[in-house]
Formats: sequence, structure tokens, C-alpha cells
Amino acid sequence: MHFRALGQLNYWSPESQSWGVAGNNANITLYGGIPVDAWLNYMLNPGNATYAAQYQYYANGTVFGGNGVSGPVTALIDGAGSNGSFHSHLDWKVSDAAAAGVYMLTLQVWSPTLENGVQKYLDSDPFHVVFKTAGISQAQFDQAFDQRIAVAVPEPESYALLLLGLAVVGLSARRRKALI
Repeated sequence: MHFRALGQLNYWSPESQSWGVAGNNANITLYGGIPVDAWLNYMLNPGNATYAAQYQYYANGTVFGGNGVSGPVTALIDGAGSNGSFHSHLDWKVSDAAAAGVYMLTLQVWSPTLENGVQKYLDSDPFHVVFKTAGISQAQFDQAFDQRIAVAVPEPESYALLLLGLAVVGLSARRRKALI
């Protein structure tokens, strides 16, 4: 299984009590797995600059900031068991320059495994990971969390279904009027 980093780092400010894009000095780094070939090549050939750079690229982690994601946008989490379960530990670091507040990033779980040339597993829906920094009370965190889930934005498919439903209602009303 792999993660896919999406979007940019968001920030809830205790001063404004609202969500926005994180400032330039704030970032969160996610340290996922290093691909086996990158790790093995580096371990067997530590003096090779190409292998060292490839290894370092993953070892430095995926960095979420207000301007988006840098570093590996996808990385290994762990292998999945035959029952669909997996166990892994991802390491996170909030930058020392991050202001007190609540931070949120977006991930997706996916697998590159193919079966007969077709993706074997469906990608997960995007999900959020939320971080509370020092200096934020539990009540402030709860407020930030509640605000975030209250502003759920419908997906484009929802708008398409709404428009389709309105068109069907309109046609039905027009047809009914013509029959009268």
C-alpha cells in the first residue's frame, strides 16, 4: 500500500478562529517507506551518488506546505495482507517555525498492484489528518475540527446529480403541463 499526498497544508488560526492556507514557514513532513530498490541500491553501493540521491529523496520525506507538496508525492506505507489489512508506522514532524494552531493535510491510500493489467485495489477516498500544536487548548482544537467538518464541499459528481435531478423534474413538470 502507498500514500498519495494531495493539495496543500491548511491552518486554523486561534486568533481569527478560521481555516486558511498555512503560511510559508509552516510545514509538516511525512516520512513513509523507502522503496526496496532505492534502499538496497544505496546500502550495497553507498558511494554511488545516483543511489545516494534516490535514497535521500525518500528519506527526506514528503513535505506539506501552504504552496503544496514537495518531495515524493507517493511513497510506500507497507504491504497489505491477503485480508486487506496492513500495519505500518508513519512518522510526522511539524516544523519548528509553525505557529500555534491546528494543521490539516490530505492523503489518499492506493496500491500500484495490477492484476491482468488492471488496478487490483481501488484508491481510497481522500482523507484528512489533523495536527494540534502546543499552545492550543482542547476546546480550540474541537472548535477547529467542528468548523472543518461543517464546511464539507460537495464533490463535482454531487452537482452533476443535482443538475440531472432538476432537469428530470423540469421535464416532468413540462410534460404534465402539456397533458393538461
